[in-house]
Amino acid sequence: MSNQVHINPFSIQLLLNRKLWLVPLLLWAGVIGYSLLSNIYMIHDDHTDQATTSARNIFQFVELTRLWNARHRTVYVPETEKTPPNPYLEIYNRDVITKTGISLTMVNPAYMTRQLAELIKPESGIQFHITSLEPLRPENRADKWEQHALESFERGNHEIYERVTSDSSDVFRYMAPLFVKKPCLQCHIRQGYEIGEIRGGISVTLKSDQIFGHVHKLINREIIKHLSIFVISVILAWLFLEKIRLHWLEMESIKKTQDQTIRNNTDELIQLSRNDLATKLLNRKTISEILDNEFNRAAHFLRDLSIIMIKINGLNPILDQYGKATEKEVLTAVSGSIETIIRPTDWASRFSNDHFAIILPETSAKDAHKMVSNLHTAINQLEISSNTETLKVTTQIGSASFPDHSQSASSLIEHSIESMK
Repeated sequence: MSNQVHINPFSIQLLLNRKLWLVPLLLWAGVIGYSLLSNIYMIHDDHTDQATTSARNIFQFVELTRLWNARHRTVYVPETEKTPPNPYLEIYNRDVITKTGISLTMVNPAYMTRQLAELIKPESGIQFHITSLEPLRPENRADKWEQHALESFERGNHEIYERVTSDSSDVFRYMAPLFVKKPCLQCHIRQGYEIGEIRGGISVTLKSDQIFGHVHKLINREIIKHLSIFVISVILAWLFLEKIRLHWLEMESIKKTQDQTIRNNTDELIQLSRNDLATKLLNRKTISEILDNEFNRAAHFLRDLSIIMIKINGLNPILDQYGKATEKEVLTAVSGSIETIIRPTDWASRFSNDHFAIILPETSAKDAHKMVSNLHTAINQLEISSNTETLKVTTQIGSASFPDHSQSASSLIEHSIESMK
């Protein structure tokens, strides 16, 4: 069972190419952005809910106050400059005088709502306004926003709220309908209302800065928090990826070095198996294989083939008297001369300790003799310095050719050795 780990090529490309890191970076930015927008919407929704709850509570309080008034049927207060008789309340007992001479005027739910609105507005900045599509009092006429809300109540909506901004104001508005109840008919029976019908509504207006004033701080806090998370996470992820990338490149470099070492060693082993260590020429095994192939080719296509055999005279005495180093200098000098004389198509080898063999494809006996003469001249001019002495190299050189001298590869070698002189 193999333990090799298979890595997706795209993963490697993603790791090595920093530009591709922008892809997950953009995706992460999208996630952070989505989270930020969600939190901002949540902040707005939470504060809108708070504003709606506050406005709804005010509406319900006013509605309960009105119901209390309506259930008592007759609520009187002393007439004052701020509480004059209500000209829109047309009932016979609207104004009365007590036995002590105090003038009282009846305050119906609408009048009381109006007075509460005037009383609470300067203190808290809260406004509420009673209105309808057909108000008795012109001042109760609905503005454009209230008219839209009243019309929506007719279509079945139970409440309307929104933040309304303009160049001069920024407020939160809320409105809910007022339904006709039995105590209401004492004032509104002339308008033909029936119990359960919508007779108008109360709008509540709150200053936005009282509710939404610190929203910007919360949003800025969310922006800073999300931006910090994004920057820190990106830096950490970038450093982590960079560390993995450098580690991967280091491992790849080590792998390439190892592969190159293996290739070099393999090439060296192949060379050692084919070449002679001392002269770097082909060894006997390799030249024998080449000779067999060249002989078969020459025999098949009826081509010329020649072989030259060279023997260095007195190589063993040189080794005994002057040592291994001098022997190697002689071998290197002879192999160098051979390589300068032969053609690119020829094959040279160290055939044995003191023998060299050269295969000459497509070469006749006449041309081989010329090559022998050239080799003899070049090699016999060699002089090797050893300590205080100068050694002259002498050789015996012979050649054999197909088809003139032999009909087999082995006999070519034998004939070339026999012809040495």
